[in-house]
Amino acid sequence: MSDSHTLRRSHGWLAAALVLVPLTAANAGNVTGTLTLPEGVKPGQTKDGKTDETATALVWIEGTEASPITPQVPSDTVTISQKGTQFTPRFSVAVVGQKVDMPNDDNTAHNVYSKSPTKSFNLGVYPKGESKDVSFEKTGRVDLLCSMHRQMSAIIYVVPNEHFAKVGEDGAFKIPDLKPGTYTLKAFHKDCGEFSQEITVPEQGDATATVALTAKK
Repeated sequence: MSDSHTLRRSHGWLAAALVLVPLTAANAGNVTGTLTLPEGVKPGQTKDGKTDETATALVWIEGTEASPITPQVPSDTVTISQKGTQFTPRFSVAVVGQKVDMPNDDNTAHNVYSKSPTKSFNLGVYPKGESKDVSFEKTGRVDLLCSMHRQMSAIIYVVPNEHFAKVGEDGAFKIPDLKPGTYTLKAFHKDCGEFSQEITVPEQGDATATVALTAKK
């Protein structure tokens, strides 16, 4: 192969690379922002500043007719352990269709159940070393309980797709890798009312949002 042919070939690859890079960058944006709670409460904390995992704040993106999102069920499994007569973690997020595994790692039997409108189920009594799983067909809050230990409680929030983020204690959040378009930004906190806001991801750069949640009425 001649040097001139090799040079033309290398120039061809270079031209292709120069075309592909800006297209990739222009087709993925982030939604960043801050979330505030009423009365100065921080996400993940009680009013007196103590850690409360069930007080986690969550934000997520839903598609619109103009900018639909094709959901992809994550291949990984959400795991909620039963140990020390507590659920660990006490707040989890699952995508519709994603498997949630609930192993009993305790020295006593448990009976995990929920009567939530999102999904009502009862996994029955099972001992240490056994595990049962469940998945969810629709979005919303699911409260986990154990019929044998009343102090046990946890929350699963089921979202429609993988575009979600837990909010940091400082109120900051980031939802990455969204195509340009207009979406619906939603937020959840167990003590607050519903939140919904339209947000537009531009062709270049990020979209920013300020979410202010109010106490339930």
